[in-house]
Amino acid sequence: RVQVRLAALQGLVALRPRDAAPIALALNDGEAQVRAAAALALGSLGARAHVDRLFVALDRRVLEAAQAIGQLARGEELERFFSYLGRLSFDTMTPALQEVFARNDVPAETKIGFIHRIGELATTGARDYLVDLASSLPNGEIKNAAQDAAEGIQ
Repeated sequence: RVQVRLAALQGLVALRPRDAAPIALALNDGEAQVRAAAALALGSLGARAHVDRLFVALDRRVLEAAQAIGQLARGEELERFFSYLGRLSFDTMTPALQEVFARNDVPAETKIGFIHRIGELATTGARDYLVDLASSLPNGEIKNAAQDAAEGIQ
């Protein structure tokens, strides 16, 4: 039953296990609720070992995996993640983008590159997101890049 599997998953997450493999297995559950909860749990637990599984889940339309990937991905994984920009709805990507831009371990040049890619979408949603992002950032090159990209979208 779905409620039992969700409760079991929540119990596992509450224990903050060192090995999140049982949680990652729930990405294959037959119920969307359980798959979504598992994806979000992996992100909140910092389960970096399961980033590839999260990409598989995202490809299988577990949209919550995007947010977890935004919390966990590094280097080439971030590049891989940003290849989804334009393939997934911008609304799906927004929580994940928030996670990436809030992280201190993502280099400024990487963030600026992503800002330019968001600007290339040239949509109202992208512009609004960039305006909001710029308003949330401290003064500096990332904020300036977000402002410039937003202004470049008509």
